[in-house]
Amino acid sequence: MKSGKLINLLASNLTRLMENSQNLRTVDQVAKRSGVGRGTVDRVKKAEVSTTIDKIEALAEAFGVSPAALLSTYSEDAAQLSRAKPGYVRFPLVDAPHGMGGHIAPVDYPEILRYVEVNEDWARRTLHVNFTHINIVPAIGDSMAGTIEDGSVVFVDTSIRHFAGDGLYAILWQGRQQIKRLQARHEENRIKIISDNKLYEPDWATEDLVISGRVIAAWNFRRF
Repeated sequence: MKSGKLINLLASNLTRLMENSQNLRTVDQVAKRSGVGRGTVDRVKKAEVSTTIDKIEALAEAFGVSPAALLSTYSEDAAQLSRAKPGYVRFPLVDAPHGMGGHIAPVDYPEILRYVEVNEDWARRTLHVNFTHINIVPAIGDSMAGTIEDGSVVFVDTSIRHFAGDGLYAILWQGRQQIKRLQARHEENRIKIISDNKLYEPDWATEDLVISGRVIAAWNFRRF
């Protein structure tokens, strides 16, 4: 997506959210709630400037929507899409496939395909995180077989952009968007990259490893 189109999308979605909000209708209110400077909020709203991902995340959190909602070309109002019927919560299914084996290039500005509505009690028991930071992404491949099966969808906490202990992560590494298990090897001061499918050899993280989120749950599907 070209930067000009992205700036206009961001401005349009921010304007809609402000118009539909009871408490964040002015630039000053948005700036105070989000922690983003007033001048930046004003220029973003007027499509005069692009901004960094951390400021987009801060703006999204202020309105209680996912960052993807601010960048989505989905035709419905982002504010309306963030609301679910009583007892349910919605998460964006994002067009950003993650590989589990094979080569899947990263998507710079993924679009929302649709919203997935799930039982709120299940979400709170299972996910234990701030819902506004969760994206759902497709998982393709067999390198995590036994844990995450080919064709599953995974719930990614996008607020975690650093190694936060052993676990499953969405990573960008060697030009590929992947889901892998990361494990600290303190005696070597290194991070091991592990495929749960033992047919794949483990590897070691290099300086180009970027963590884009922590995988906190998966829906595994079986075809009969």
